[in-house]
Parts: sequence; C-alpha cells; structure tokens
Amino acid sequence: PLFQFAVFYGNDLEIAPGPDMTLIGRVHSNGNLYVQSNNNLYMDSYVTASGQVIHGRKGPGGTSYGNVFIKDTDGNYQNMVQGGTWLDATQPNWYDSASTRWGGRVQDGAFGQGPLNLPLTNTGDPHKLIERGAGNPDSYENQADFKIIDGVAQAKVGAAWVNVTALLPSGTITTTTFYDAREARNVNTTQIDMAKLATSSYYPASGIVYSSDQRSGFNAARLVNGADLGHPLAFISENPLYIKGDFNSTNKQPAFVAGDAVTYLSNSWNDANSTLTKSSRVASQTTVNACFLTGNTNTTSTQYNGGLENLPRFLETWNSTRFIWRGSMVNLWNSEQATGNWSGTYYDPPIRDWAYDTSLDDPSNLPPGSPRARIFQRTGWKQEFVGYDE
Repeated sequence: PLFQFAVFYGNDLEIAPGPDMTLIGRVHSNGNLYVQSNNNLYMDSYVTASGQVIHGRKGPGGTSYGNVFIKDTDGNYQNMVQGGTWLDATQPNWYDSASTRWGGRVQDGAFGQGPLNLPLTNTGDPHKLIERGAGNPDSYENQADFKIIDGVAQAKVGAAWVNVTALLPSGTITTTTFYDAREARNVNTTQIDMAKLATSSYYPASGIVYSSDQRSGFNAARLVNGADLGHPLAFISENPLYIKGDFNSTNKQPAFVAGDAVTYLSNSWNDANSTLTKSSRVASQTTVNACFLTGNTNTTSTQYNGGLENLPRFLETWNSTRFIWRGSMVNLWNSEQATGNWSGTYYDPPIRDWAYDTSLDDPSNLPPGSPRARIFQRTGWKQEFVGYDE
C-alpha cells in the first residue's frame, strides 16, 4: 500500500527544508532523491530511490549544508556528512560506504532498487487515476458509489446512477468563487459540506466519492465542515482540490483525498480576503488527518517546485501558526490544471507539525480504495538432495 510510506514519489523527490524536519516512516522515489537541509533533516526509516540519492539541488539555488540524518539498523541517526565529506551516489565508494553507514536502510539503483509501480492499464500514466472513467479502466470513478459530475450529484442505486442533487440535505453541494494567488486566477468551486453529506442516506457504502468538473473556466472541488467525517472516506477529484478548516480531526476515520493538486486552507480562511495581500489572509491552527494523493510542477533549471516541504499547498500567512497533519504524502504526477509556480510571494509557510500516521501500518486502518504498488521481490532458492532408505 502506498499509504504505508510516509512519502512516496512517482518521480524525482526533492527535500530541502529550512527549519528542522523529521520524517517518520519510509521514504521512496521512483526517480532521483535530492536531499539537503538548512538546519537538520531526520529520516528514521528506509530511504530508497530507483535512481540516485544525491545531496544538493536538482534545480536553481545553492546547496545547503545543514545536517541530514538517517537511522541505521541499530536505530542510531547517522549523518550524511562526516569529516566534511558528503556521502551520496556521486562518491566512487557509495555502495560499500552507504552499506556500512546505514546497514542497508539507504538504497538506490546501485543497490538494485527498482521503481515501485502501480498496476495501471493506461501506459503507466497515474494521472488517469483521477480522470473520468469513460474508456479509462484505471479511474477511481469506476470504484465510486457517489459522484459529482459538472456540479450534479449522482448516487449509485443498485446498478443505476441516479441524480440526487435535489434529494440531499439543503446546502450539501453549493458553488462559490474565490481567488487562488498561486494560480493568479479565480477558482470556480463545487463545495461539498462533509457534515451534511455524512448524514445523507446517499453517503456511499464504499466510502469512495468522485468529482469532476469539465465546464469552462478554472474549476475545483472544495471540502468544508469535515472535522468529523463520520465514515471512512476516499475523495478523488479530477480537478484541483481545496480543504478548508479542520479535517478528520474528531473521531478519526481512515481517509484519503486526491486531486490534480491539493491546497489546505485554515480555519480562518475567508473567501472575501482571497484577492487581498497575503498579510490579510492570516491563518489559524488547523488539523488534518488524511493521506493525500496529489501532483506538483517540475523543477527546472530556473524554477524550484518547492520540494516535499511545499507539496501540500498553502495560500495564507501562517508564520508561527501550526498546520498539524498526520497521514501519508504521495505524489504521482505533474499537475495538469493547477500549474502555477511555487514561490514565497503569496503565502508564508506554517510550522510544519507533520508526521506519518503509524496507525496505517495496520491494514485495517487503510482508507477505502487505497492504491497499491506491484512489487516483485527476488529472494533465494536452493537445491537439496533427499535420500530414501530402501
């Protein structure tokens, strides 16, 4: 299960936090892993990449020389830098030295670590997971029992899809518009009140909800009033997804969300302030318990994509305010709709009180519809001669 990784990237993974960061749980990249820190980065479990493990930047900006600690098999943190020398895949003695320092808990292509791929039908394109189901066997729409297509709510009743928009509690699904300063444009939003959906007789038995809006404009889904979900949930959006306020913070349920990009708005978010300067958008402490499946932009020679530390997107001034998150972070695709570049002009980052949710180690706590990688593991064999008495 991908959600049994603290961090799983289907492409290059870049980690370059400014403040101290601790990653508890497995970290994997199906490309290269670029890692550095301004202060201290701690990784306490297996660190793997099918490409190379590299200290430094993929794109623009200088290399930071803070500490990067990874636990060895004895449970002790070992620094990537010792005696002033950084140990990474560029070193000629990488295989032997990494094996000695971390005891096999850091592996890349030189160790035979290959990519961990989802069993997809559509030429291995993971973005197909969130696209519509017509002619697309990989789509989560095919697994959903409740969906919102172009603003119309439909529930599966028996084998038939029924328009239930008018049958839901009043205000369950509404529309609104606000400004996204990263995208520099207005967002046409289908807003879902999760508390009202939870009490509806049409809440899906499978827990899987699918949303897609292909009408004109920059469209998105937004989840509100989701502090107490009431049921296990998988919410998948073909469009960018926004989550406003505390989410799954009370009576925690197995939950994951997915979207072309995922942006978190604090409990204090006010649409009326969305067009004002970032100093007018002041966040308050917000808690989210959910795995998320999302996309990002590519780092180029001139533009950093923000790295893992900015994979969950923000639009407010957080500064000394905490964003508390527990779950699993998975990035499988490049965003196709929310393609605005990351920068520090439209928000100030929160105190990142983030951690892998260790309850996910128990398969019974995985969210509905959790994606899984296909892994072929080579073990060993031996031939024995068995003698028989006559």
